[in-house]
Amino acid sequence: MQEKTKKTSFLKKVLISIKDFDKYELFIKEDLGQAVKYLFKLIAIFTLVITAISVYQFSKAVTNLANVIENNLNEITYENDVLSINHAEKVTLTELNPILGEIVIDTSDLTEEQIEEYRATLTTKGSGIYLLKDRIILKSNNLLAIAESKFSEIEANHKIESFNKEQLINYCNKHKTVFLLMTAFTMYIYMFIIYTFNILIDCFAFTLLAYVTAKITRVNLMVSQSFKIAIHSLTLPIILNILYLIVNAFTGFSIKYFSIMYTAITYIYILTIILMIKSDYIRIIGEVKKIEKQQEIIREKLEEEKEEEKKQKEKEDVKKRDREKENEEPKIGNNPEGDNA
Repeated sequence: MQEKTKKTSFLKKVLISIKDFDKYELFIKEDLGQAVKYLFKLIAIFTLVITAISVYQFSKAVTNLANVIENNLNEITYENDVLSINHAEKVTLTELNPILGEIVIDTSDLTEEQIEEYRATLTTKGSGIYLLKDRIILKSNNLLAIAESKFSEIEANHKIESFNKEQLINYCNKHKTVFLLMTAFTMYIYMFIIYTFNILIDCFAFTLLAYVTAKITRVNLMVSQSFKIAIHSLTLPIILNILYLIVNAFTGFSIKYFSIMYTAITYIYILTIILMIKSDYIRIIGEVKKIEKQQEIIREKLEEEKEEEKKQKEKEDVKKRDREKENEEPKIGNNPEGDNA
């Protein structure tokens, strides 16, 4: 059975995980390493889609930002890791990209407390970009936490020492593709780590849930088997999450309690699979009992036949002894001495 599971393609496993509850026995019997490999493939695909969405949004934002810089920002200078825009006047752009949220430009001398307030404000929002004197702080709908980079770190990687407005526009146009590819690579690694951590936590939680449910329903499942069930039960919720993020990215449509639906679908899968295992177990037990009953009937018939054979043999032995006894008795009428007397 394990050999068959090993030859099953990833796509076929996805389809089985979604619609074929009766074939989950294949996953329960497969190696734990195969199940973990399947999970990481799901996470890799999920992260790839999220990264593509984020980079697409970022590309649009960069294009729009270049237009805003050219038309709305009069003075831009960067030197010695310090950015100055419109003479440190605060600028808020709310219509640059409605999906990415507002962009706040504040290159004034801020205290650490004021910077922390910006972080706190951005944390509560779904998305946004804060461009400060010495750093950039951003958050998108697809990032679980804010990302922050100092210009000194960016300068070390891209060897940018100073620029003005015209140089910035030319640089963005010239290096946009390379910058987007580097952003995509960095974002993919970052989000793969984050989503792996979060989905593994979900797996462990659902493993515990599956194990407890199995105990309550009196189904004999080991922890490793519960873990495999949890992994494959997450398939449909993860795919729905991908579709939801795509729709959300391009339309802004959101579902308030999507996380609850995500959890509910997974548990419904787990409960259904465990109940089917129990049903199969009961059916097998019933068949075994039928076989045992048939065996008992056959055993009783054999014993009856043996008893009948034993009685028949005893009767034959009695008859045989009677014949032998008759042959051994003396016949008085044939004795000559007795006749003379």
